[in-house]
Amino acid sequence: MKKSYVKQHKHLVIFIILFLYSSINANETDSLKIPPNSYSIIPALNFKDTDIRDIFRGIALEYETNIMLDNQINKRASVALFKICVFDAVKIIAEDNDLEFAFDENRFFVKTKVIIPPKPPEPLNFLNQLLYMMKLMKRWMLF
Repeated sequence: MKKSYVKQHKHLVIFIILFLYSSINANETDSLKIPPNSYSIIPALNFKDTDIRDIFRGIALEYETNIMLDNQINKRASVALFKICVFDAVKIIAEDNDLEFAFDENRFFVKTKVIIPPKPPEPLNFLNQLLYMMKLMKRWMLF
């Protein structure tokens, strides 16, 4: 008795069906969550000592995508990128210049990083100082 091909390889058939379904869904959701023309290829991007805002404006204009820039950005950069998609170019330029990079389905966001200063240590009162000294003494006794 011969089993049918589908019955013999049912796990393989199920895997192929699931793989095709997930790849179709992934393409649909990815294209909805990124800015327009993000996958357009930039053949060459070459700037020397140029204001970063002008670089981003040039990319936005040439590749018809939306880039929101923070007005506080005041940096200059030299960039040489070849055969790269718009999404990766914007991300690389932003991250290499210590800028925050984000995006939604309509636009890229590039802004200065907000640096939160560390919380200053609490002033030690008498009990805290005593406990600290006791911990130090225990460490010294172990060595």
